[in-house]
Amino acid sequence: MLVFAAVAIVIAVIAASRLSRGNPFVGEAVAVISDDARFETATDAGVAFARVASLLQEAGEDCGGDADECGRFFTAAAFAQVTAVHVLDCTRPGIFEARRAMRTYVSAIDDDAEPVPPPPPDCD
Repeated sequence: MLVFAAVAIVIAVIAASRLSRGNPFVGEAVAVISDDARFETATDAGVAFARVASLLQEAGEDCGGDADECGRFFTAAAFAQVTAVHVLDCTRPGIFEARRAMRTYVSAIDDDAEPVPPPPPDCD
């Protein structure tokens, strides 16, 4: 009986953590965005944003909620994919701005709110 109760508690904790804030894939995406070494060149930045997109896609797949609850992760993944291509033509100031905007946006998506993606970087 004690083993059954322990298993039930473990299952409840796992289920609650999957639906709560603090998705580990989002945390890893923020860590990628915060890593200066990943943004040395425009190509590096594109690769970093592509990695962020992949992590956010995984966050959506791991979310465990309904489409309304998990859609913010997929929206953020799509935005990161667009940004990955867009920054390939950016200079350092454009990369910096794209990175700043992405960090703010990705940090907000793990909350209950539905943040609006920022515009793609203006690298003209």
